[in-house]
Order: sequence, then C-alpha cells, then structure tokens
Amino acid sequence: MAQTVATYQQSAFSTPIAGGALAAAVVLGNDNNLRTAYNSHDADPGIHFQGSTLGARPAASTAGRKWLTTDGLRLYYDTGSVWSEAAYLPLVGGTMANTTVVTDLNADLLDGQEGAYYTDVGNADAGTLPIARGGLGITTVPSNGFIPIGDGTDYIAAAITGGAGITVTPGAGSITIAVTGGTPNTGAGTANKIVKYTATNVQAISSITDTGTAVSTGSSVSARVFRPAFSVPSYVASIVVDLSVGSLFLVTGDAGVTSPVTIAAPSVGTPATGDIIRFIFHNTSGGSNLSVIWNAAYVGEVLATVGLGDYAAESFVYNGSNWVSLATVDGGLP
Repeated sequence: MAQTVATYQQSAFSTPIAGGALAAAVVLGNDNNLRTAYNSHDADPGIHFQGSTLGARPAASTAGRKWLTTDGLRLYYDTGSVWSEAAYLPLVGGTMANTTVVTDLNADLLDGQEGAYYTDVGNADAGTLPIARGGLGITTVPSNGFIPIGDGTDYIAAAITGGAGITVTPGAGSITIAVTGGTPNTGAGTANKIVKYTATNVQAISSITDTGTAVSTGSSVSARVFRPAFSVPSYVASIVVDLSVGSLFLVTGDAGVTSPVTIAAPSVGTPATGDIIRFIFHNTSGGSNLSVIWNAAYVGEVLATVGLGDYAAESFVYNGSNWVSLATVDGGLP
C-alpha cells in the first residue's frame, strides 16, 4: 500500500472553538474549510514523496510524482508515462571527490543475482578455467582427434602419434589406432599351432613339428623340442611312457610284488629321428630280481634283469621307425 512520506495532515473538529476577531491573514487550524485546503496541499504528490515496495508502486500516470522504493531505496520520478529513476552520478562526466572505498555493499543490489549464482562455474561466460580449479587452461579450439596432453607445466591440445608399425587416424570426436603391415591373427588359437609369416606382411597359422632339426618345411615350422628331462611313470605290469612330458623315465618298484614289467611303446608324443629316450630301473625288492620285457618297438641288446635292490639303465635312439639300443648298464648301480 502506498504511503506519503513526511506530511502533516489534520483531523476535523466536531465543533468550532469560540474566539475573538483575528486578522484575515491568520489561518485557523480548527476551521474545517481551511483544514481541507491545508490537507489537500499536504497530499499533493507533486510536492511530497510517496513510497512503497517496488512491486506495489502504481503505474506511471501523474507527472511530477516522486516515489521512493522501501525495498531498494531507489528514487523514481513520474513523467506522466514512465517512471524514470534518478541519476545518482552525473552522466556528463566530471570528478568524483569522494574516493572512500565502501566494503559492505550488497552485491545483489548491483547485479540482480544472488552471490551463489556467480560461484557456479556453469554460469561463467568468459575467461579460462585454470588447472588449479579443475580446468585445462586451454583456450584454442582443438583439431580433430586432438586430446589434452600435459607438457610438464600446462595442458596442450595435441594429436597421438604412432610408432613403428602403428598408424593413428584422427577423426571428429574419434581416434583410430591400427597395426600396419598386414592383419594380425585374431583367432582363438589351435593346439600345437603358432603364427608365422608366409609372405611379406602375410600371416598364417601353422603346426609345430618336432623333426629333430631346425629347418622349415612347407606350411609347418620344424624345430628341435627339448622335453622335460625327468618323469616317473606308475609301477604296473605294463608301463606306457609319454614322450610329451619327458624323455628320461625312472621305473621304481618292488619286484617281489610285480615282475615281470613290460615297457610298452610310447603312446603319446611323436618322436623325431635322433630323439633319445632313457630308462632307469630301481628294484626295491629285498629278495627278488626284476624281469624287464620290451615292446617290439625297442630293438637291439636290451636290459633283461635288474637284481634285487639294484639300479640299472637302458637308453635308445629313434631311427625313424624303431628305438635302437644305445647302451645298457646293469649289475648293481649304487
């Protein structure tokens, strides 16, 4: 509700107060007619200030009215069509005499926003966010495929470069990294297969072949394979050795329980010409000799008996079809 600032209106009297004759120039405050004229003058908006909150101020319509907003303490003048705010500093320039710095100004009266508005980074519309505030400090527009990379002091926008055999292709919002020189093998793999080059920058999968030599033949890779040196098969009536796990076998058992013992041909692993296989026997019996029977794959003068409590040894070399005896050591190895 609007209010008049600094007025002195009077109330009506119920009856006049008798008095003597006065000069015509004297205004009697208890004369109702003169009181009405006095109050009309006092309520004249062109003479006195009126005030309210800015939202309650009436529309401009009466030239000469002065209005003071109680929520912003701003002064406006009614031109008859618009409210024009008073100019607090000359618009034509000049010298400001008062150089006192005011430290308690209400920022909301200056910018129209709460202070928290300007502490929200999302409302910033100028400047560069520094690294110390979580930014990158980069002001240049990066090219396609560029990424922020530290240079020891700041971040710069730079491209990734490929080394030997690697290509890097930048795009709009993308980076493609590829291997040059052919397509790498991406299969799940196959047992006993390796990847090899069949031509310049051409790859394929090939078998591993144990030929006893270090040469390549056809689509396979030939190499001498050195197997683990020692294996202990179970002591049973017929012993089958596995060449894929070893080439030296220790047969230990009690001849008083199981004898003879048959050494069967190797069942696992493909031998190559020149491979050597060795057997060491240990008869743990305290009173019986161990008889050894050899499969037809083993030829030559072979070990037949291992004395009670003794060690004995037999070795063979593969000639492409049979295992040929190399040496027999019998008669009680310590």
